[in-house]
Amino acid sequence: MGGEAKLLNLFKSPVIIATIFGLLFNYFNLHLPAILLTPTQMLSQVSIPLVLFALGVRLTFVDFTHWKIGLIGAILCPLSGILIALGVISIFDYTPMQISLLILFGSLPPAVVNAIMAEQYGHDSSVVASIVAVGTLFSIVSIPAVLYFLL
Repeated sequence: MGGEAKLLNLFKSPVIIATIFGLLFNYFNLHLPAILLTPTQMLSQVSIPLVLFALGVRLTFVDFTHWKIGLIGAILCPLSGILIALGVISIFDYTPMQISLLILFGSLPPAVVNAIMAEQYGHDSSVVASIVAVGTLFSIVSIPAVLYFLL
């Protein structure tokens, strides 16, 4: 993301830190104390609208001359996500509901957070925002198709 391949930088990412804590809490069957649960829920409820607002600001500057790369990203993101989900499903033992959810999650469009991270690290955020925008539009077709095959 930052142009450097340092393992330490990976563990500074809030997404990775949250994933590690989530896995540890789940594995050891830990629960947040009630005093921390309410503020955590409040932060989680406000973070999604803030991320969407940040993407909306970035989308005002989207130049759709990058529609080709956006279309490639719109196709490759769900396709690679589904392939990875199928690989994980073949390794671990999941219930049918979990299998369906993994495949559905894998088929989601490129994440909004990609545009924000591209902006943070000084990469071409307008191209990334174009991929997110076209990918989200493409999900109008791809997600119903995935749901049709899952059901």
